[in-house]
Amino acid sequence: MIDISSRLSWKINISFAVIAYVVLHLVAQIKPQTPAGIGTMGSFVVKQMFITLAMFGQFVLPVAFLIAAIISFFRTRKQVRIYNGVADRQEVSSLTDMSWREFEILICECFQRIGFKVMPTAGGADGGIDIKLTMNGELYLIQCKQWRAYKVGVQPVREFYGVMAATGAVGGYFVTSGEFTEEAKKFADGLNLRLMDGRKLLKMFSEQREGVLVNLTL
Repeated sequence: MIDISSRLSWKINISFAVIAYVVLHLVAQIKPQTPAGIGTMGSFVVKQMFITLAMFGQFVLPVAFLIAAIISFFRTRKQVRIYNGVADRQEVSSLTDMSWREFEILICECFQRIGFKVMPTAGGADGGIDIKLTMNGELYLIQCKQWRAYKVGVQPVREFYGVMAATGAVGGYFVTSGEFTEEAKKFADGLNLRLMDGRKLLKMFSEQREGVLVNLTL
């Protein structure tokens, strides 16, 4: 639960901590009526079980959300630091020198600055999706490939497009620190899928730093 919650903003987690404590504390104060007979015994046991869980949960859940808030806070600071480092250098090597995890963090910050609500997944475990985006109630997907040795071919792009269709996403972004093959570019042409290589990313970072409105419409 902490891992999932930490992907939300630290402010949201603090709000959840307060709400969880207030609600569970109120439930823990309830005193169920003594059962009048055997017929009401089952209902009494169930109510007592919920009250007992609330007694412990009023402390456990808020602490869990506060831990998630701390993780989220420091993750956000790291996200901004990585972004600023790459935007300052403006070199493709700044992308290829980082780890794949740092690359995903960088992309999260980039799309968040554009106005998307960003939700990273657990290391691409969600059907090959690395990042989920929402804007105006619509779902977008991102797949990241921090590949240094070779270009991204058509097969990974085709598979990602299949995931987009299966999840009902209105669009997707396939992002790499390197380059795409011509075959991959031809496949994505005309689809609601944008391919973004290292040089396009650096250009976008530069535009963001200069206050230029970045257009990523599909």
